[in-house]
Amino acid sequence: MNDRPHSSHHLDIANTLRSPHLEAQFGDQLDTFGVGYFRVSADNSAIEEANDTLLTLIGVDSSEASHVPLSRFLQSDDQRIFRETILKLNDDGAAAERLDLPVVSTTDQPTWLRFKFAVHSGSHRGIHAIALDITARKNLEHQHVQTIQKFEVAQSRAMIGSWELPQGATRGWWSRQMFDLHSLNPDHGIPTVDQFMDQVHPEDRPRLAEAQAADLRPNDVLRIEFRSNPSLGPIRYFVSNVYIENVNGQPRRQGTTQDITQQKQIVEALDESERRYREIVESASEGIVVASSKGIIAEINEPGAKMLGFEVDEIVGRSMWDFIDDESRPEAAKKFQRRAKGISEVHETKLLHRSGRTVWLLVSSCPMLDSEGNFIAVRATMIDITDRKKIEEISRNSMIARARLEMLSPRERSVLKHVVAGRMNKVIANRLDISEKSVERHRSNLMKKLSVKSVAELVRIAVAAETVIR
Repeated sequence: MNDRPHSSHHLDIANTLRSPHLEAQFGDQLDTFGVGYFRVSADNSAIEEANDTLLTLIGVDSSEASHVPLSRFLQSDDQRIFRETILKLNDDGAAAERLDLPVVSTTDQPTWLRFKFAVHSGSHRGIHAIALDITARKNLEHQHVQTIQKFEVAQSRAMIGSWELPQGATRGWWSRQMFDLHSLNPDHGIPTVDQFMDQVHPEDRPRLAEAQAADLRPNDVLRIEFRSNPSLGPIRYFVSNVYIENVNGQPRRQGTTQDITQQKQIVEALDESERRYREIVESASEGIVVASSKGIIAEINEPGAKMLGFEVDEIVGRSMWDFIDDESRPEAAKKFQRRAKGISEVHETKLLHRSGRTVWLLVSSCPMLDSEGNFIAVRATMIDITDRKKIEEISRNSMIARARLEMLSPRERSVLKHVVAGRMNKVIANRLDISEKSVERHRSNLMKKLSVKSVAELVRIAVAAETVIR
């Protein structure tokens, strides 16, 4: 057989080979399939022969690889493993060995090689091997591991576990999170159905047993809530979603279980807060009302409804504008716009009673905002000040009347006193010892000064002036 020149990328250690040209041809043939080939010394793992593919995979040319230990091109932690494998093959004469190792790389993504070794059986013993680039596979495995890790982290943070149970089986598969949820040691193995029932609140076991026996079909989803056994510690709340999946033609119950204790506690706290709020609202002597951003009354307590002469269910759902007269609406609209701008204030307002009379209220109102700061409603506390307003009006009218009477002369006030008492001019003249004409003149003057045209008006002014609010 004629020898052919070696490729420039081959290490020519011809004196150590029985048929070096055959070995080179073998390496070239493996190049065609993208498979690396090399032979290393059994003593020191130095490269004695390598094809083009192997040199490309480790990122060197033939001059850089000649008589250099192949382990040098591996990452530091793997060099010892590679050398120990070579020594083991040399000492034991093992038939084959396999290693998956990354080679040194200047990039963030290393090149992974799968080495398959065999002991040379010729007169010059050496270690032969092929090398396959398994970087893509390793990357996929890494991504798969990362996906599983992220999924497990997400499950842990959401306090969710997953499980499977073959139809009719007493034991299935649990994710790690299931053990965490139920405070079980995974080293003790997956519990049987009966053992799991021991973890469940005795009152909830029949419901779980019923769910276990339920005839589920594909696309059916069964949701069930249950509690932990109180004898094992503080009660925790769980919810499971169960569905059927056919695996290799065999039905399996699959599902997720989530710890909803925190959600339950939040809901219970909200319910308790709502209950206390209702107690405050219902027992308050003040009126409390909530109107939407459109002015629709969403809530009102009984005192608030009574202030307007209605029952609660007669007001809820109606527009607040139904209780405001035409004269007051422009000012009420301005106040409502201030609530929409986030402004709270205390003000007096008048509303229409069911009977048609006016009710005066002292209102403390504030805007209600959603989580994004948008105006959604007005909440107001109301106090009926109708009686106070009446007193104020009487006091004001009395002060005005007294001020008007101060404009009269002493004689005119004397005449006014007798006019209010209903006496005739002649009687007044006799009592004041003046002429009847003088009485008529004084009477005419005082009516002009007081801007009245009738005795009835004179009486109202006189009564208002004499009224004293105690």
